[in-house]
Amino acid sequence: MLTFVILLLIMLSNDVEVNPGPLGGFFSIFHLNIRSMRNKVDYVENISNEADVICLTETHLDENIKNEDILIEGYNRDPYRKDRNSSGGGIIIYISKFIQAKPRPDLDFDNEALWLEITFPSNKLLLCVVYRQPSNNNTFWDKFHESIENAMSYTPNVVITGDVNVDFLTDHSHKIFDIMRLNGLKNVINEPTRFCATRQSLLDPILVSDSCDVYDSHVIQIDRTYSDHDGTIIFLNNLTRSQNNTTYKRMIWDYRNADFDKCNELIATFDWESIINAENRRKEYMGYKSQTQQPNDTKKKERLNTAVLGSLLNYNVKNQITYLSSGTYQLT
Repeated sequence: MLTFVILLLIMLSNDVEVNPGPLGGFFSIFHLNIRSMRNKVDYVENISNEADVICLTETHLDENIKNEDILIEGYNRDPYRKDRNSSGGGIIIYISKFIQAKPRPDLDFDNEALWLEITFPSNKLLLCVVYRQPSNNNTFWDKFHESIENAMSYTPNVVITGDVNVDFLTDHSHKIFDIMRLNGLKNVINEPTRFCATRQSLLDPILVSDSCDVYDSHVIQIDRTYSDHDGTIIFLNNLTRSQNNTTYKRMIWDYRNADFDKCNELIATFDWESIINAENRRKEYMGYKSQTQQPNDTKKKERLNTAVLGSLLNYNVKNQITYLSSGTYQLT
């Protein structure tokens, strides 16, 4: 019960830190099916939110379009390209000037995928941008699966984005879901990304491996005069700093010896509106906690995996709280 109350208070404060440690920067990846890159460079630059990596599919480029004609300020002057040199298709990746990356052609297959290895001080990330034509058959998925397996054998940090032309909202029996399960991948985009007159579908997932600490991911609305797809973006934690076992001092609360009778009393009589309307919710929360628990000795702790806490918080909120007509909260 006490654990849930704490999670609820954290949720209300929009803060998922528990005994917070040092903060690190975020690494962001943006994707859009641009439906022809020509004459859309300025728009892409404006809507990509200065992401560290900009990934575009269905670029419709060929050798007649030079890199200097499609440069985006602040990104590498030689973006990574895979042009189909025919109608449709094509991939391009822009990398921030502050990011170190190199192509991984050993992981590519046909003209459908482009892999990059992105290097951080003590980490490596493999990024795949893929465009699959709707007409592609099982041969594509076999090559796709083999490519992912080879990537996972090199590093556990893998992100795959692009347009796979599989509707993640309805096609739950599709082969791609078997590939995801076998390789420990999950999709972090849950809204439609492609829009037509009669249907909305999710064709542009972002797949991440279990080791990736996802801070946020969402859909970015796109002007329909530029594309019938929406953009997607993901923010990753902890890649921009060393993943070592650095420890630091923090105060640990003694939950085992908490006064649970006092806790139940406070839950029954607590003014929940004061938390919702408070300017400093952390202060209100700490005041509540100090009435039921005492701090233990200061101890050394490792960093918290915020992705795990976020999942736990969402689970508890969805499954353990009911708002009653009397205005009280009931834990189930």
